[in-house]
Amino acid sequence: MKTENGGETWEELNINVSASFNTVFINNRNEFFTSRKGLYKTTDGGITFNEIGNLSSQFGTIFHIHFFSPQTGVIVKGAKVLRTENGGLSWNVVYSGNINATRLEIASNETIYLAGGSTYDSVSFGKLHKSINGGQTWQELDLPLPIRNFEIRSIEFINENYGFIATTNRNIYKTIDGGVNWTLVASGYVGSIADIHFLNENEGYMISGNSIYKSTDGGFSWNIEYEHEAIGFHLISMTSTPNGKLYAVGQDGVILKRDE
Repeated sequence: MKTENGGETWEELNINVSASFNTVFINNRNEFFTSRKGLYKTTDGGITFNEIGNLSSQFGTIFHIHFFSPQTGVIVKGAKVLRTENGGLSWNVVYSGNINATRLEIASNETIYLAGGSTYDSVSFGKLHKSINGGQTWQELDLPLPIRNFEIRSIEFINENYGFIATTNRNIYKTIDGGVNWTLVASGYVGSIADIHFLNENEGYMISGNSIYKSTDGGFSWNIEYEHEAIGFHLISMTSTPNGKLYAVGQDGVILKRDE
């Protein structure tokens, strides 16, 4: 779906692929990408799409797309990070692990974080990797035990050093030194924390269950700003535009917008 009026109306785009799509990366109003197993690109605003990189023939779903320039970009596919230097025509594996690493956070053109872990049979663990050269090489960060014991479900960095993660036991941790040290800033929410999004070092938003919470003190306290009336409803993710407009999406095709 595509909107050109801030979400008031939406146009359905036909990619001619029988699959749901996970993510979108937009270069400009005419050139953007979407993905499932393959990576699809349009240069005419969504009128036509072409698969690039022959990725649909490889195992795994593409969960994240980011291009630093028209030629250089990274994706997360399965448990791997792939990087291109020719606009997506070919891809090289730059990270391969045995964890469910699906959450890529671009802190800058050089600093990238890769979060995930696994939860199964009441056993959970979290992993966090970091690249300081645009995804070319990666190192695993040494997390404190309370974080290592739970899968990381959401990650948000507003610059290379200042960031947040949320774990499956509904805790939120904060770092101000690029992941070297972490401080527990919030815990005990009723629903799992699906997403965290900060506009600056103080103002942030969190999705938990059917509610959106707001913090104005860097994540130490949170108040409900929106609560959906339907029982069992779940919000999924949120984002913001450069001018500060917030959007959140949930199940059943619900799209929320906050103008401020």
